[in-house]
Amino acid sequence: MLNQSARPGEHFFQGETVNFGIPWAILSVSFNVVVTALIVYQLMSARRQLGGILPPDALRTYTGLSATMVESALPFSALGIVFAITYGKHMDVGPAFLFVWAVFSVSISPAVILPY
Repeated sequence: MLNQSARPGEHFFQGETVNFGIPWAILSVSFNVVVTALIVYQLMSARRQLGGILPPDALRTYTGLSATMVESALPFSALGIVFAITYGKHMDVGPAFLFVWAVFSVSISPAVILPY
């Protein structure tokens, strides 16, 4: 690309641009789902391993934390999918979903995890 843009009469910013919005949203949502699933799996396996050692009240902490992880990841993932669909179809509400998705990813989803 650098070689082609250096030719006389050519311009670096000419031609078609690649839209990375949809792949970025899908990769972000997929990564979030995979990491959340791995964390929940680790918590549940720790709960199973500690079942004979700790009292049942202490083991509920792992189940509550797993539910919190899923609850914090679910709105983020759902909004990311809705954003990718609206953005891909060039709908006018796409930027609104991007704003709400960004607010969830930065402030609301992490805040759900904090009480534990």
